[in-house]
Amino acid sequence: MSWTHHRQALRLPSRPLLIGHRGWGRRYPENTLPSLLAARDFGVDAIEIDLMPTRDGEIVLSHEPLLHHQSNGHGPIAQHTLGELQRLDAGYRFSPDGQHFPYRGAGIRLLSLPEALDALPHTRLYLDLKSDEPRFIHSVLAAINRFGLQSRAILCSFYPNAIREVRRLQPHLATAADRSEVTRLFTASLLRLHRWVSPRVSCAIHVPERRHGIQVLDERLRDLARSLDLGLIVWTVNCPHDAERLLDFGIDGLMTDHPDRIAPVFARRALLPPPPLSIP
Repeated sequence: MSWTHHRQALRLPSRPLLIGHRGWGRRYPENTLPSLLAARDFGVDAIEIDLMPTRDGEIVLSHEPLLHHQSNGHGPIAQHTLGELQRLDAGYRFSPDGQHFPYRGAGIRLLSLPEALDALPHTRLYLDLKSDEPRFIHSVLAAINRFGLQSRAILCSFYPNAIREVRRLQPHLATAADRSEVTRLFTASLLRLHRWVSPRVSCAIHVPERRHGIQVLDERLRDLARSLDLGLIVWTVNCPHDAERLLDFGIDGLMTDHPDRIAPVFARRALLPPPPLSIP
């Protein structure tokens, strides 16, 4: 179904969306409870979180598959149980300047998906699936049903099989275009082959403005997305000047690691109330 349909079904505002990337991913350890709660309290429209399977079939929030990127652990997340993972320090590697580590020893854990959903009972979420294992997909969908997320979640993934399986099992859920679909849309826009684009099954496309030196977002892709009623969400935008330019360009939303930097841009355009004077 279209972006217009899902935007209304998810009760999203018709204006461009401000989306917290991994919560407030540059002020707090990403995908952790402090990061998610700070983004929620700041007033973002939605929060993007990354989901990954554990060895015992649970789901944790993490963008990276290897533990040393974020915690004091080592090895792949998928080779550890949830209990083992939650004994690690998920704030161990976080540093705002490369020299200080303010959250080491602060008791921050890797978060399970049920814990995240318990903490965010009314928040709109982007669920980024970091695996296409069938058991993992079934577990994610079971959590969506258990917590009633059908009316406040969009699922996205770089794994085509993950999105394909979600659509097969629960076709009513809002899903974004996977990597292969984005590639086809980009190619069609580049060659101006709009009439040969296959029927749309996603409600949005999520793209960077540039990738590996290639300009991904341009007028052709924007116009194709509009013609298909696809939401156009850009990641990851951390510079206010870039946010100004992209809003002028006509995007439907942006993901940011710094909601505090981007919210004033929205406020100046009367797209959001002014950010709070006291930032958490």
